[in-house]
Amino acid sequence: NAKGVMQIMPKTFNEIKKKNPSFVDIDEPRWNIAAGIYYDCQLYQKWKAERPFNDRMFFTFGSYNAGFRTIVRAQEVCEEIGLNE
Repeated sequence: NAKGVMQIMPKTFNEIKKKNPSFVDIDEPRWNIAAGIYYDCQLYQKWKAERPFNDRMFFTFGSYNAGFRTIVRAQEVCEEIGLNE
């Protein structure tokens, strides 16, 4: 049920809109793109552990698509089975 160019979920858009009331309409391309960029920035800031830039970007974009907690859980599984370096 994601909407617009940035494929933002309505619930996520509403959370973003609380901090950015000018982001009026999820279906309006400029606000959809602005919300997507804002959300990417928020996710990027969550991945603050020391890691290479590209890894941080991959985790950011993975979080955008799958959800932050999903990526954290995947990392935990990788750690448990010895795939995390």
